Amino acid sequence: MCLRHALVGVLAIAVMFTSVAGDYQYWGCVEDAVGQRAVPTLLLGGPSLTVQVCEALAKQQGFAVFGLEYGVECFASNDLARATTLYGNCTSCTMACAANSTQICGGPNAISLYYDPSYVAPTPPAPASPAPSAPPGALSLLNITALGCWKDEFPPVGRALPILLRASASMSVDQCAQLAYSAGWTYFALQYSAECYVSECLHHACLF
Repeated sequence: MCLRHALVGVLAIAVMFTSVAGDYQYWGCVEDAVGQRAVPTLLLGGPSLTVQVCEALAKQQGFAVFGLEYGVECFASNDLARATTLYGNCTSCTMACAANSTQICGGPNAISLYYDPSYVAPTPPAPASPAPSAPPGALSLLNITALGCWKDEFPPVGRALPILLRASASMSVDQCAQLAYSAGWTYFALQYSAECYVSECLHHACLF
């Protein structure tokens, strides 16, 4: 009779540590620290904590990893590697869950850790490609067509291309083209060997 009770006790402990309803599996007991959490997102803290409650919160919010700590705290993340390697394993998961004394919910600075083995981390999006940059002497890369030499006027009559992007003694066709392209302008023109003007209206450019 005593032997039977002893076996039941051993089986109960095995189930307590390795089984949880749903898609998650028990990983083990891992160390934690208040200043830098191994599993950083706090989902719940309070007397209603059980393994199933923490699991349901993690699943509802799309987390692949959840952990229980100090009997009353439920944490989650999607980074199993961080959770298991930041501080490593420990043996301090000895506190019962606040709302179910038959379950273990971590301990002081110790997490009872569960994970979803089917979770696949999403592939991060590729970084946006910068706007192509034409090197000096390669204006054809920007699909530029020379329209000729056009008359201009001074204010108050008005400019054929009214927006001055830059005036510089080192101005060049390449530089003005790059400035216009980067700012999204369709037409650009150079004047007085140093001034770069732009516009969106070809009709306005033909004004004079």
